[in-house]
Amino acid sequence: MSQIEYNQKLSIVVPTYNRAQYIDKFIELHLPQLCEFNVALYIFDNASTDSTEEVIKQWKNKSHLIQYINNEENIGAIKNVERALCYPETDYIWMVGDTNLLPLAGIKRALEEINIYSPDCMVFNLKGMPNRQDKTYSGHSKVLSELGSITSNLSTIVHKKSVIMSVDWMGITKCFYPHTVLLYRAIAKEHFTLRWIGSSYVRGLELPNTPKIAWSNGKEVFEIGLRNWSLTIMDLPSIYSLRSKFAAINDFLKITELCTFPRLLFLRACASLNYSTAVRYKKEFKQYIKTPYCVICIISISPRNFCSLIICCGSIVKAFLKNKMIWSLFKGRVG
Repeated sequence: MSQIEYNQKLSIVVPTYNRAQYIDKFIELHLPQLCEFNVALYIFDNASTDSTEEVIKQWKNKSHLIQYINNEENIGAIKNVERALCYPETDYIWMVGDTNLLPLAGIKRALEEINIYSPDCMVFNLKGMPNRQDKTYSGHSKVLSELGSITSNLSTIVHKKSVIMSVDWMGITKCFYPHTVLLYRAIAKEHFTLRWIGSSYVRGLELPNTPKIAWSNGKEVFEIGLRNWSLTIMDLPSIYSLRSKFAAINDFLKITELCTFPRLLFLRACASLNYSTAVRYKKEFKQYIKTPYCVICIISISPRNFCSLIICCGSIVKAFLKNKMIWSLFKGRVG
């Protein structure tokens, strides 16, 4: 099929590695939207060793909209993201994580926004976040302070090809959030328009009996979520105020609940927090975390079983209070 048969306004790109089951479900759920608007879906496989290739080939036989680019060797997640963003020739590129779902009628909404506003980029909301009114941004620091944490998720951003290709990619592929850096470098010019679609949500793709392996529960949680995020934001161009940078960092930590007391107990219980970790990230803990550093150190040396016990007791108390409240409401209605 000729490229000209595809929608030239928008394409969807998905970088993936060893997520055959997720890719299979992703295509199944999105194909109706893709077909309705003739939008191409590009899968960038980073040399998966599972059945990803077989799954995608089956879908390619069903629809010419599915395009498969398989790296001969694993080039790393960040390089795969860069390749995915640079590959399509459409006016706009929507990169989606392989464990995320586009908003319901998301493609239709994106095309409407493109036709009406032709913005430099678009940002969609995340499921679980407040329904903020759709609006157009033109102030750099306001965008960063209000949307910074949401743009940590690559699936929320729709990039304009001509804008991102004019950006200096130097250093972008060395951080964990290249999509975030790319966005804020792209709009770091005198005049820009960013469309915020607060009423349309990117959702997570959940599969029964298939747990996600998330960095937020792993050994690199503080490296990725605390140090890398804060460095990413603080290294953005000076056109973004220091205040807006701190707001983006703090909002991210608040949303992820990365360093709340219960979360720190959990991370200690699963061995992701220990004393050497507390020392390694001392600067970030003191600069960005409200929990006193001495408390973090105490948690880091506490017995893991003890932390698990506290978490368990907390869950029991929470369940008891919830049931007590429900019972009180029930008695009030009966009475």
